[in-house]
Amino acid sequence: MMNDDNSCQVLDEILSGNDGMNALLTRTVPQHGPPALMKTKMCKPLRDDILEFRKNPTGAKLRVLWFYGTTGLRSPSSPLTVVCTHGFLKKQREVPPIEIERAIRLRATYLHDQALGTNEVYGLDLARLR
Repeated sequence: MMNDDNSCQVLDEILSGNDGMNALLTRTVPQHGPPALMKTKMCKPLRDDILEFRKNPTGAKLRVLWFYGTTGLRSPSSPLTVVCTHGFLKKQREVPPIEIERAIRLRATYLHDQALGTNEVYGLDLARLR
């Protein structure tokens, strides 16, 4: 999701050189989708429709929280939309509740704006990130 200043923390992190997360978000997710990642532990459901992408399931690693957007849910022919809310460095065993709450608030804002028709959805130029 874009910040008020039109920046995207997740995209900034990918472009800054986190190679593992870059490969996960620009290659693995588009090619195989999040459900395939559930089997590899690189994707884990948290709560309230919030999930996490993780390149390495253990240790102090970058995590990206996300949810399924509404685009694609109404029509089987439409691609699913993965909406990344934010990333953070996980330093403890459990995802901090404050991070999950932030993602839940961002999801609520997204759904509200989507219902009003004020969301703008941008495709990610994956070639630019590789």
